[in-house]
Amino acid sequence: MKTKIKFSVTVFLILLSSEVGAKGLTLNDFLKSAIKRNYEIREAGAAVEKAEGQKAEMWGMFFPQFSASYSKNYINRDQELSMSMPLVTPSGQIVYEEVEIRMGQKENQSAEITANIPVFTFGSIRGAYVISKEALKIENKIYSSKRNNVIGNVKKAFYRVLLAREIVDAARRQVLLMEENLNMTQSLYNSGKASNLDISRVKVHLSGAEGGLIEAESNLEIAKENLLSLSGLKISGLKNNLNAKIEGNLESRDFNYNLEKLIAIAMKNREELAIAEYSISINKENKWLGTAQNLPKFYAYGSYKWERPDIAADRWTDYWVAGARVNFPFLDGLSMFGRNKKNSAAVDKAVIAKEKIRENIKLQVKTSFYNFKKAEKKIKVNQQQLSQARESLEVSNERYARGLLSNLELNGAILDYTNSRIETALSVFNLLSAIEDIKLAAGKQVE
Repeated sequence: MKTKIKFSVTVFLILLSSEVGAKGLTLNDFLKSAIKRNYEIREAGAAVEKAEGQKAEMWGMFFPQFSASYSKNYINRDQELSMSMPLVTPSGQIVYEEVEIRMGQKENQSAEITANIPVFTFGSIRGAYVISKEALKIENKIYSSKRNNVIGNVKKAFYRVLLAREIVDAARRQVLLMEENLNMTQSLYNSGKASNLDISRVKVHLSGAEGGLIEAESNLEIAKENLLSLSGLKISGLKNNLNAKIEGNLESRDFNYNLEKLIAIAMKNREELAIAEYSISINKENKWLGTAQNLPKFYAYGSYKWERPDIAADRWTDYWVAGARVNFPFLDGLSMFGRNKKNSAAVDKAVIAKEKIRENIKLQVKTSFYNFKKAEKKIKVNQQQLSQARESLEVSNERYARGLLSNLELNGAILDYTNSRIETALSVFNLLSAIEDIKLAAGKQVE
């Protein structure tokens, strides 16, 4: 049976900062602020940007790498080579004379442009790029998941403020009823129909109600602070401005999904399952990269260089160099066998983790669905209980005023009425919270 219940609560709030205005706050205001300012969402967004940079960096590894260099040196003495040269004199004798040959300049300069090109690496570069691409997908899914979680938590925090406000109203009503009870008891005492013991009992009950009101008001402030923290909304003057208020209703909606359909939606939309699938892909690439470490890799390189001086002449000269290089670490002890075993186990672990996530998601969907059904049923019971408690309180007040009822019985009627109000509000809150839990469990804003 479909049930549609409306439960309106007006909550005192707050002097708003200029970003909010004087019109009051709705749930949508808190959600917009949370999406913009919540720390978890902002951290997840920064992680996405980091992963995008990592992907771009890995993409650049496919292309040639160029570098340029320039150097200049100065030596404080001439670069000369001294040697003895044989000379023949006119008389036919051979003599040796020291000769100095200039070998270079005091000042030396060189400039070079170098290119390094990966020709074939057995998938090492491709694997690193695929891993970075899958990592970016994971970060995007994490961002989406955290965004959904924050939205659901802000909604529940908003409903909790409304619930806390209703509990405060119920506690204030209880104090008021206890004060009326005390006045009636005092009148009955003056007319000889009540004793000092009766007055003392009512005062004790009144003190207990006042203590309950203090606790309820404290819980309301805590609920507000939690909502503000989650949403990042800047608000001051929480108590003194009655013109600003939280606008919204604790209102259930028709919910037509059955359990099997919700599980099917969750299996299709939950971010965690997509993340688990990407993790399997990453571990498979890591497994291949472990194998590729022991396969040859081919690179081409080239450079163009300018130098001055050219041997002994003080002038610029240029030349180019080209070549190829092969790296083949074909044996690294027995490490390759351990590495392959480790990477294979990592793939198996990722597959098992995905299956575990599937079962946990199913359990989460079932739990949230059953909580929703329980809250849906309790609302009817609590509403009937509240109606009966209200009637009982009215009758008890009339009978106590005529001296036909003890103050303990009247106090019991007041407590029953207060508890019924709180239980009714709590059941509506539980219903709305369960709906948000279902949305999170399904991984989609199901309506």
